Amino acid sequence: MRELWQSVLRASGSLRWQIIALCVLPTLYLFASVVWYAYSARDREVREELRNHGQTVATALADRSAYALSQGQLAQIKESVQALLKSDPQILSVTIYGDKRQAILHEASTKGQTRVADMNTEAVIRQPLYWVSLQQSGSANGAQSATLNQEKIGTVRIALTAKQALAKRSQQFSVGILITSLALLVSMFVVTQLSGRLTSGLEQAMQTIRAIRQGERPERLVALDRGELGELQQSINQMSDSLDAARHRMEALVAERTSELEQSRNDAWAAREEIRHLLGRMHEAIEQERQSIAVEIHDELNASLVGTKLLAQRIVQLAQDGNPQSQQDIVQLAGQIAEISRSLYANGRQLVQRLRPEVLEVLGLAGALEEMLRVAQQSCPAMRFEFQAQDNWPELSERLAISAYRIAQEALSNTMKYAQAKTFRLHLHAESDQLLMQISDDGCGFEPGQASQGIGLAGMRERVMALQGEIQIRAMKGAGCQIRVSLPLHGSQT
Repeated sequence: MRELWQSVLRASGSLRWQIIALCVLPTLYLFASVVWYAYSARDREVREELRNHGQTVATALADRSAYALSQGQLAQIKESVQALLKSDPQILSVTIYGDKRQAILHEASTKGQTRVADMNTEAVIRQPLYWVSLQQSGSANGAQSATLNQEKIGTVRIALTAKQALAKRSQQFSVGILITSLALLVSMFVVTQLSGRLTSGLEQAMQTIRAIRQGERPERLVALDRGELGELQQSINQMSDSLDAARHRMEALVAERTSELEQSRNDAWAAREEIRHLLGRMHEAIEQERQSIAVEIHDELNASLVGTKLLAQRIVQLAQDGNPQSQQDIVQLAGQIAEISRSLYANGRQLVQRLRPEVLEVLGLAGALEEMLRVAQQSCPAMRFEFQAQDNWPELSERLAISAYRIAQEALSNTMKYAQAKTFRLHLHAESDQLLMQISDDGCGFEPGQASQGIGLAGMRERVMALQGEIQIRAMKGAGCQIRVSLPLHGSQT
């Protein structure tokens, strides 16, 4: 549809024909849609009305015929049916069935004998039965109760035709189409006349704009038209008058921007030393982390491997002795080797998480923080760890997620090492395009001025500053520590 519309506009060529196409084609489309909808809705509405009418007539006839059918008075029912057929031209035939679906009465109109019914409706004929029961009670007078039951004694089936209703709707449809077509022709005539008047003024305006685009100073337009077109012609005249002044202003702006660029270049050269200093601090931090990992590998992993080697040698010696008592020692030593292997695996995972928290890719930021606190709870069961996060999270960049994870990790590490706390709390939520993280503990606290040079707090501040966020640290000796971090959700996507 879009390609067809564009091809029609290209084929129309001039602006006038494009305006006519823009006005006439949607009107034609609306006209066709209304005609199609009215035509399709005609049959649907007629059938719905016919169905409701047939159900109403069948129900009424069933109620009127209940007593006569129960008494076997078919003549009375026949008179009612014949009167109904004469008064309602939409009914072709009426059939009365007994309780076992046997036809006991069938009456059809003259047109119903040669025409197929468009719709059939049925209604059940029920005979009301009253049951009265007497119950004896402890008193002298008994209690009476009556129950109403309805027994099915037959069915009314009515065959209906929609010809009369369709003919009436077709006549109404034809009158509506005629009126709508006349209105469409009048609107097309009005559009043709108005488009010619509009395009003449626009053509003059376009010629002036072409001259301005080629660098020429055109003649001023005589703004005789009123409304938007006259305002457009006046605007073109004002634009033409202001071109020279705009050129002078542009030259002045170019000179000013050139001066600013030179100043920016000088500032960039001055900032190179600061960048070198920052890079030096970054490399120093990386080397310290590598040294820490190397120490852990040497002190923990290597020591565990040496212990495993000694236990394995002892198992070999016990196996060579052939002493039955040695079997229990072998089992005990094998269990020790398995425990050391689990410890090695756990230490290896901790080192990998220090290098890159892959749990972020699997669980997301909230899940990774919750998992970090769960592991901390296992390693330090005496402490209580609380975590709270909202259910729905906006999409976070990798840089923002890793930085928030590292900040929380550093705060948890400091609390477990130095705070001697009983409770550690971490709340995480998003508010007004900001990622808010509140961390607190009830430990021994510290003096912020004395701890400001610590590598942990300094690293947290640098990560927050790199993301253009804010960090607030409140601590007091003996009163725990509270940290509030605010990071922009959309300011660190790169």
